Amino acid sequence: MQDSNYSTLKMPRYPVYCSGKNCKQLAIYKIAAKWSDGVTSELKTYSFTCANCLTNLLADACIRQMNCVLANAETLEKPIIFPLPSNN
Repeated sequence: MQDSNYSTLKMPRYPVYCSGKNCKQLAIYKIAAKWSDGVTSELKTYSFTCANCLTNLLADACIRQMNCVLANAETLEKPIIFPLPSNN
């Protein structure tokens, strides 16, 4: 059975905070890398960050990506920065 209102349902907006240690700022970026197993692909999220924590969290994501052990046919690209949509 399909809900006739399904197409009008929206996810509620909620604040996304920076992943930086002891940081209480709202995040304005997502650091993620494209991952694939050869059949499907998705973004692997490393962190959400404010402008002040961006450099450190991007460096951490790059180290984590380099240390990731992949199975056959898996690929994991370098982390990149995605701007988050504003909550205005």
